[in-house]
Amino acid sequence: MAAMGRFDGNVIPFVEEDGSFYLLLVSPPPLVERILDLADLRPGETLYDLGSGDGRLLIGAAEDHGVKAVGVELNRELYEISRRAIVERGLQSRVEVRNADLYRSDLDGANVVTLYLDHGDVTEGLRERLADRLRDGARIISVDQGIPAWRPAKVERVIACDQEYAVYLYSAGAITADGQREAVRVTGVESTVIPDPRKTLNRHDAKAAKNTIFPVPDRRI
Repeated sequence: MAAMGRFDGNVIPFVEEDGSFYLLLVSPPPLVERILDLADLRPGETLYDLGSGDGRLLIGAAEDHGVKAVGVELNRELYEISRRAIVERGLQSRVEVRNADLYRSDLDGANVVTLYLDHGDVTEGLRERLADRLRDGARIISVDQGIPAWRPAKVERVIACDQEYAVYLYSAGAITADGQREAVRVTGVESTVIPDPRKTLNRHDAKAAKNTIFPVPDRRI
């Protein structure tokens, strides 16, 4: 599969060896900006983006918030796109992207973890990994789906490019007296549950999740 470059800012077209086209939808800039604002990034912190796509959130974290950013992206083409963008902006000292499986990421030194995965990809295994690996006070942000069995500190509706997104904010819990980590400590912000706007997906649905790939049968993009 070969990437053909960006298309309309929020879509990357790909072409397979057999000539079929695919459209990869990525996060619009207003959504990226709001995610980073909600993360409340502070000097010296490190952000991990699991499923980092074309690297736009990593670049925004480094350029606009001055923090170190680490992306984990399994798709080789997206990894290469993001790596080139990082080099073009001279951000190699602050931004790293790994061509790896996000479910095996070590999360070393993470203060913030962001997720915008396909529905069903935020698994119990991923939740347990986050609980085990994150330090007290770390923030986790998941777009359009909550983390199983965790109660968010905040759920915010975000409108970006005429689409509605639900952004879930969590805070990693403290280590308890018996040495166990609490899954999530609610920070006092009242949680407002927003209906998931993406229960049904198809290639014509403009509300499709980030990094969802849709075929275009007639090859017109």
